[in-house]
Amino acid sequence: MKIFQWLCVWSCILCSIPVYADYIQEQKQMDADIASELSQKEYSIENPLVLVNPYGISPLTALISFRTKRPSVIGITVQGKDEATTLHHQFQTKTTTHLIPIYGLYEGNNTVILTERNEQGEKSYPLQITTEKIPLETKVNVKTADTTLMKEGLTFATPGVIVNPGSFAFAFDKNGDIRWVLTDPIMGKMSPLHVLDNGTLILGSEEHDPKYTVAYHSLYEIDLLGKIYHKIQAEDDIQHDIVKLSNGNYLALVNITGKETIADAVVELTPNNEVIDRFDIDDILGLKNERIPRTFEHYLYKDNYKREKMDAMHLNSLNYDAEDDSIIMTARFYNFLLKVDRKTKEIKWILADPKNAWLNDKTRAKLLKPKTADFDYIYGAHAAKAHGNGHFTVLDNGTYRDIYDKGANAPIDSYNPQNSWSRGVEFFIDEQNMTVETVWQYKRGPELYNHYLGDVDKYGEGHYLMNFGDVVADEDETPASVELSLNPAKQPAPSRAYIIEVNQGKVVFEAITDGMMNNAMYRVERFNPYVLDTEYRLEK
Repeated sequence: MKIFQWLCVWSCILCSIPVYADYIQEQKQMDADIASELSQKEYSIENPLVLVNPYGISPLTALISFRTKRPSVIGITVQGKDEATTLHHQFQTKTTTHLIPIYGLYEGNNTVILTERNEQGEKSYPLQITTEKIPLETKVNVKTADTTLMKEGLTFATPGVIVNPGSFAFAFDKNGDIRWVLTDPIMGKMSPLHVLDNGTLILGSEEHDPKYTVAYHSLYEIDLLGKIYHKIQAEDDIQHDIVKLSNGNYLALVNITGKETIADAVVELTPNNEVIDRFDIDDILGLKNERIPRTFEHYLYKDNYKREKMDAMHLNSLNYDAEDDSIIMTARFYNFLLKVDRKTKEIKWILADPKNAWLNDKTRAKLLKPKTADFDYIYGAHAAKAHGNGHFTVLDNGTYRDIYDKGANAPIDSYNPQNSWSRGVEFFIDEQNMTVETVWQYKRGPELYNHYLGDVDKYGEGHYLMNFGDVVADEDETPASVELSLNPAKQPAPSRAYIIEVNQGKVVFEAITDGMMNNAMYRVERFNPYVLDTEYRLEK
């Protein structure tokens, strides 16, 4: 009961923190308060200190602290509804003072088992932890789950919309039960989702430009308990995507301040947020005064020529190829996968349909040539990733694919979403011979057509996780027109994300998001929340 009363006081302190406060400084004070509590009272493994939601924005986590009589290592079990959803982890820190992070709790009542191991043997101590009701409205309906062939871990997702009050970054298990949620009102929405080697995430926050909803005033490195370690910010608004390099620097897509166009540049940042290099992709491609491709005009910006010109390219993903120190990226409106040398800023190759109207002599000279006559190009693709040895994956949305298939002069009115399809796809690119071939793809047809959002993760040969991030269907589940997902007033049915895992050609997991009118998902990642073998550490 004493612990419960102390936690009530702690919760009141957290409630007083302003949404836009400097979280890092506030959380340092939280760490100091936790350390003070631990120094004033003796907590044992039989009667530990349990801090549910210790940093105020991750309600399905806890931090447990206690002392053991002998130096011991601690194992934990977070009981699920079955063995496949039960989390186990063994920490390797041998000490008498313990600080144990607990991830993967359910909303409501939970059983966590602490196991102490030392020279005297081992002993387990069951513990009951209750979490509060979470504000997440997203539901996950699991259609298929073959746990023997799935990659282990929880599935983490960031929502594809900012304005939905019931949408947050979250994670679910193989049954579709929610096991983690970040309840910050802005962080993690319409956001990249990158998992670093130390288990922290990079998430976007603080929408800056109300006319451009994927520009971030800042991004954060944050752990699953909700503690923020680093604020990433540039003089230019970061947009859509960011990657962390092995030297600690970051590459980020940006809108260059003062430039007439947006979503067409990359910067390199130091850990101190100093911009040390810029890559103006317009200049690299030799483009000037380009407008948005005609196929997007009628539903995005109508007759707004200024807007069409401003957001003509629309870079939407970024990745780093360490094999040759290159940057790869996709552009939704220019329908390309592009590779640029990081040092020389020269184009290495471009994967794009030759029918794209923006191509000039310089860029046409860098186009990859398909090795087969039936090769399918990419349209509106997302989530470029390099996998080494010439292999690359994207989520090929196929936006307006049927118009491009009909030819560059096909009328806009001929567009039929039932002739469009999306896919996860892997390419092998022979840079010496400038050729490309499809080595793997997964598609179904128009029922899985998502005109934007999404990503693909590769876990091994033949093993992939795909996020078809925004599938909009009419009442009879046939694909609706693209405009519907951009105009909710005309939308007859919810937008949903289809999250599909394929292993050696077999669908081993499939889940569909639901619960609200807009259930789109920006990025999805599967990983074990217990990345580190060391126990938790407070900031000093």
